[in-house]
Amino acid sequence: MIITPLSINPESLKLGDSGSVRAPGLHASTIYNSLYQDLEPDRYKPNSPMNPLLLETGIIIETMLEEGLRRRFAQSTSAEQIERPGEFTYEAQWEGLPVSISYNPDLFIYNGVGLRVGEIKGTWLSSHIRHEWITNEETMARHFEDIQEAIASNGKLDKYWCQLQFYQKMINTRYGRLYACFIAGDYTRPFKSQLVAVDVEFSQDELDSNYARCMNHAVLRGMI
Repeated sequence: MIITPLSINPESLKLGDSGSVRAPGLHASTIYNSLYQDLEPDRYKPNSPMNPLLLETGIIIETMLEEGLRRRFAQSTSAEQIERPGEFTYEAQWEGLPVSISYNPDLFIYNGVGLRVGEIKGTWLSSHIRHEWITNEETMARHFEDIQEAIASNGKLDKYWCQLQFYQKMINTRYGRLYACFIAGDYTRPFKSQLVAVDVEFSQDELDSNYARCMNHAVLRGMI
């Protein structure tokens, strides 16, 4: 057997590039990404190079989850109806300024409580959720409050909630859902990936406050 190591050029493979085609103009992601560069500069350093393999891992997982969930939802016999909605443009006024923002929710979920906006994430963050809590429905029921607390107290997820609330405000619904694949689980060894799903309901005040924070940042940065 003859083994010949090969050099891989991440740029030629476009690693870390989602490949999505977006409409021209201002995008919601531009606003909340910039906002969190200000709020958490050590985590979201502007114009800093990122490991393309780490980015690509997250993108691959999100892409597989989106496609896999889409196929399974289409075949599901549950009361929920779930679809991939595509891109939208939000038109409004903010402090007398015209606003036009494009955004791409991952999922629309219809399950009897009104429209629920779904987001799918693949992340290297810790879930803070012990594996034995989510082994099956029985253990999840037993540790329901533990899981709630682990998600609610995990400040590293704040950007996900900001994105979800931003979309929900523009769509006019208080209901959302997060599907998160935590690649390394809670980082206890041996590492085990976890797929966690949570429904979330925000108050109108929470949605309005998050929207105002995003829009004021967009004005401050000259995006609007």
